[in-house]
Amino acid sequence: FIPDKNLGRYVQMNVPGKNFAFFDGCCPVHNSITVDDVIAEKEKHPDALFAVHPECRPEVAELADFVGSTSAIIDYALGTDSDVIIGTERGVTDYLKIKHPSRNFYQLRGDLLVCRDMKMTTLEEVYSAIIGSGAIIEMDESLRLAAKRPLDNMLKYGG
Repeated sequence: FIPDKNLGRYVQMNVPGKNFAFFDGCCPVHNSITVDDVIAEKEKHPDALFAVHPECRPEVAELADFVGSTSAIIDYALGTDSDVIIGTERGVTDYLKIKHPSRNFYQLRGDLLVCRDMKMTTLEEVYSAIIGSGAIIEMDESLRLAAKRPLDNMLKYGG
């Protein structure tokens, strides 16, 4: 399962009878969440539900009231009247607090769950890429070939 071993294990648990091979890669933000982090936050907010992304470690996901994608976590949190501890990237909690400022959404690990790679891309850059700005990216041929090899393998093994 490519690219995330934790997401792959989550899918494997929900698709019995299938064999999976896992690449030893993971989302560093989600993989950094520990059982101790969850226990500490649940002690601070014992009545809160806990929603987590499936890219977290399996032992963390086992403690969750809900496991789902980013959009599913948002739907889950907005669909309950309970307080919710959010176990994914900080931006989800920020979004939920904007949508419902009177609700209690607690960010697991405070400000530590930030994906700096995701934050590097702006909305304007996405728009420009979609409409085809005509920008040409130049790079050394050896770098291109080195970057192409894992992409080819992902497509080969991941479908």
